[in-house]
Amino acid sequence: MMRTLAPASWTILWLAASCLTSPSMASDLLPPTLVGLDAPAVVDVRGDNATFDVHLELADDLSGLARYTLWLHSPGEPLLSARGLSIGPRDSEIASFELFRYSPAGAWTFELLVEDQADNALRLGPDQLAELGFPSGLEVLSEPDVRAPELLDLQIWPELVDVRGGPATVTLWMELSDDLSGIHDGSGILRGPIRWVQGTTFERDATTLHGTYRWDLEIVEHDQEGRRSLSLDFIDVAGNVLELDATALAALGFPSGFDVVSEPDVTPPELLDLTLSETDVEVSEGDVEILLRLEMSDDLSGYWGGFAYLEHPTSGSSIRIPIQDSSAPRHVVLERVVTIPQFSHSGDWRLRLYGRDVVRNYFYPNAETLETLGFPSTVRVTCTKETPQADEPDRGSRSRRFLDRRDPGERGGFRR
Repeated sequence: MMRTLAPASWTILWLAASCLTSPSMASDLLPPTLVGLDAPAVVDVRGDNATFDVHLELADDLSGLARYTLWLHSPGEPLLSARGLSIGPRDSEIASFELFRYSPAGAWTFELLVEDQADNALRLGPDQLAELGFPSGLEVLSEPDVRAPELLDLQIWPELVDVRGGPATVTLWMELSDDLSGIHDGSGILRGPIRWVQGTTFERDATTLHGTYRWDLEIVEHDQEGRRSLSLDFIDVAGNVLELDATALAALGFPSGFDVVSEPDVTPPELLDLTLSETDVEVSEGDVEILLRLEMSDDLSGYWGGFAYLEHPTSGSSIRIPIQDSSAPRHVVLERVVTIPQFSHSGDWRLRLYGRDVVRNYFYPNAETLETLGFPSTVRVTCTKETPQADEPDRGSRSRRFLDRRDPGERGGFRR
């Protein structure tokens, strides 16, 4: 059965993939064929949501079916999407769809993509389906919702935030209504000076015609000084979108943001030292681990985190190494074990860094900058044996193994 997702396009998507069990695919040059497509001619959503099935019969000559996608496109705007998933090596598929009450009325059209195990593809739009004698879509009967949600009230407090003595919390509270289908969800974005952006989403507990939403936002000490301008967007179940930027909010008589008073941190972290335990490795016999040690400082807000990248100069292969410290220290020493996989490309792999402090002052020295600063910037990798399987994906871009001697706080994702 289909699961409804957050609105994004008036495309209803059904995706299925079969188990990868097939005979030899070397001589399979023909795409799959559509043998049958059976769908209702009319779907009525005037009283409630409606579920229905589309029956597909598919065939392939040699390698076997791999996956198919069946789209159901609505006529014009607005936009919404739903998605389902089914797995199994079947020639006959049943795709179950759900259409919302208040969906757009009119002629909806099918689009089908089928692929076999040898990556031969069959794509049929509504015109091609009709030429082959199959249904090209269906008719939807509806009393559509064509109005976006309405913002009834918006409050922001305080509208002047002073973080010179420490962090402070700002609260945004809003009240909205929708006339027919109900509010689905929404989002808010605050934009400040010099790439300052904060965002949030407003999820619904249940579709509602009237709802209130709250956003509590912390402004850290030493954050950027100046204006934070608010943008809001909310969408209803029928896909109608309310979009309000700061100018539109002010025109409606609502607060459009708030101001921050601060002693700002405007300096990015400084790299004090960088060492590599080895700069010349042989990877023919197995993975090789080297130790990357970084020492950094930040003057006010504290170091937050980033990544180090070790990149092959021509193949596009790279190894990404998280370099984070969630405690936001003003002085930090980080040690990371970097695994260079067996059979990696030979050559001088180049090191670059990308990181920031708590208030988003960035530093991003590449290999040339590191070399200018007197730090090691390359690792020479040598592989004297060929990869056992020529078609094996490059392992240099997927190795992420670290030793367990890291502190527990260094594992897992970044957080502020």
